[in-house]
Amino acid sequence: MKRFRRDLPFEADQIGRFLPWIISFMVFLGLLALAITLSISETINGWNKNMSSHITIQVPSDKASSDDLQKVIRILKSTKGIEKVQLLDNSTKLTLIEPWLGKKTENLSVLLPEVIEVETERNKFDNISVLKIKLREVIPEITIDDHREWLMRLISTSDKIKIISIAILLIIGVISVTSVMFATKTGLAVHTPIINLLHLMGAKDSYIVNQFQLRVLYLAIIGSFLGSVAAIIVLYIFKTIAQDIELSIYSESIVPLNNWLVLITVPLTAIIISVVTTRRVVLRTLARIP
Repeated sequence: MKRFRRDLPFEADQIGRFLPWIISFMVFLGLLALAITLSISETINGWNKNMSSHITIQVPSDKASSDDLQKVIRILKSTKGIEKVQLLDNSTKLTLIEPWLGKKTENLSVLLPEVIEVETERNKFDNISVLKIKLREVIPEITIDDHREWLMRLISTSDKIKIISIAILLIIGVISVTSVMFATKTGLAVHTPIINLLHLMGAKDSYIVNQFQLRVLYLAIIGSFLGSVAAIIVLYIFKTIAQDIELSIYSESIVPLNNWLVLITVPLTAIIISVVTTRRVVLRTLARIP
């Protein structure tokens, strides 16, 4: 196997000092943007899967007589499209509010409302308006929360965040390409006399291109590694903080394991972009040299 020989004195220029840091910063920002987007999408998809077929009915404790509650439950059970009706006990209600108030809810002094969980046929129940009228005839103060309404708002917000994330990734890509182009052109300018000498000695353009490509590949790998490590550390800190404040909605969804393969594409893309950009810049420059 023929050993690669470096004929260009790359240590004479300063590209190797700043290019890895630029790439690492771009990879760091790209990973954070993509990780947060994936985390939000994963959370909302989970809520959509589990809650789009659920309705929560609440009755103020001072307005909830036993007879009225039973009337409400009978109306619900007789409504077409409703599969399950359950009146929650106090311990279950405390468990439901733990993600927001933490685990110390036993000593809660607030009187919790009566809560009825209703499970409907998935994507087939559309009688919510009629149901609200019927239930309010029994208990005017009753509250009916159709989770699909706020889920649609969350999904809309998630879509906007995805668009912003894609825009950020595109901007990062443009900055990365520009930085590599500038670094490569600077390197070519610094080493022009040696490149001309190599041409006189019979060196082909492909050989000079490989010299630059291998150097940028090495620098891009270092930068991508540093940026990835920094992003992983920051994401781990975020998750630890979320667990410490008992914010389980966030801590359980941040960067699920099945999304790591998607995240790996960020440093790999940075490396590929760097090498491809370098090749194109060097080939174009050498084509103009007589």
